[in-house]
Amino acid sequence: MLTGLSILEVWNATAALLSPPPGKIVLEEHTSRALTAHFWSPKKKPTLLTIVAFCQISMNFNAAVYSNALDMTAFLIPYAASLSLTNINILICALANDFVMMTGGRILGGLLSAGSSVAMGMLILVVATQVLHLVIAKESRATVLLDRAAKKQRKMGRSKVWGPNEGKRWKERFNLREIATAMLWPFQMLITEPIVFFLSLLSGFADALIFSYGYMFEKWKFTPMNILLVLVALAVSYAIRYFTFFPVAPLLYHVFLLLIGLFICAFVATGPPLQWAGIVVASVLVGIANFAI
Repeated sequence: MLTGLSILEVWNATAALLSPPPGKIVLEEHTSRALTAHFWSPKKKPTLLTIVAFCQISMNFNAAVYSNALDMTAFLIPYAASLSLTNINILICALANDFVMMTGGRILGGLLSAGSSVAMGMLILVVATQVLHLVIAKESRATVLLDRAAKKQRKMGRSKVWGPNEGKRWKERFNLREIATAMLWPFQMLITEPIVFFLSLLSGFADALIFSYGYMFEKWKFTPMNILLVLVALAVSYAIRYFTFFPVAPLLYHVFLLLIGLFICAFVATGPPLQWAGIVVASVLVGIANFAI
């Protein structure tokens, strides 16, 4: 009986019934690129990338957005005091005898917690991002698109055309060795490929420069607003790199800009009497190279 079968057994049995016939034509990504996201229109690709950017923003929109504007003492003491109200609502949940009462207790507990307005703003952004992703973003995984294309072609009478994942058993689709190989591949390249190793180091140093602005500019008594204005230099560097990018004529000076910028920053970051403008100039050089990498 079906109830006595595991999900894995049902999957394998279904795959066996749907396995492609002999002489099949399997669509592959490298031979059928026109059916994948590689051939999407110039409008569709940036749309998907924009949604991905919103996802990244919502993922990183956390406590960092208010910690620099709110003293931790001013936040933590009211937050700790509000937990007494939260604990009262925990009793409501503990004594609840139905789902409605349980839900009400949890809602009140969240509303009475200090900082819930901040969390609510984060939640609204996350939900809005997911709605945009659901409505606007389209499937881009090559194997899924090829499976769909194969099904359409079979409906048109081309019975020997199959997708890359159609008819595969569970072990074939989720091979542990392939998964482990994919997970270890970045580390293998980091160790065995010098260019990956050095570019990772350079990119890491460039990111460290940006995150060190607060430590460096405090030597010149910069306020948070002053440091924020320094970030304009990075925006300028990205704009310069964007408008000088020509794929058919790669420019090899980028890595030298990164090295020069890091060295300038290392010397100027020692503080007065040296000019802080040197860090800004170095940031422009580093930004151009980092954006290119």
